[in-house]
Amino acid sequence: MRIAKIDTTLRNYFHHWINFTLPFHGLGKTEKKVLAEFLYYRYLLKQEVQTQKLLETLLFDPDTKAKICEQIGIPKSRIHLIISQFRKDGVVVGKDINPRFIPDLKVKDKEFVLAFKFNITGNEEGVYSKKSRKKTSKDSGKGEDTV
Repeated sequence: MRIAKIDTTLRNYFHHWINFTLPFHGLGKTEKKVLAEFLYYRYLLKQEVQTQKLLETLLFDPDTKAKICEQIGIPKSRIHLIISQFRKDGVVVGKDINPRFIPDLKVKDKEFVLAFKFNITGNEEGVYSKKSRKKTSKDSGKGEDTV
């Protein structure tokens, strides 16, 4: 297994998490930033709040939304549209973020390991197949990849 170490702040960790898990949610640039910020604030709140109901209330509180808007530079009206889209897409379920989008980062953890397991099911014609290679005059006969 290959491991790449990434030094990061707690806030940026959640942005990395969202970027690395992009194949599972397909969010756009602004939506990724908003979700990462909600995850960051959820993590902070979870350390201090004892009940799930209070966590849900505080997470989507107008003050939290205002902080997120200020942090990423979007108008308050935009965050409401994004949250509405999150609900339609299943990113937000009920009054909380869907658990499949929440990393299992424990309080005071200093590292988190994320692993991907690729299940390669076949070889379709693509960028690196023999049919997609072209021969050039400077070529040794083995061809070059076309991109």
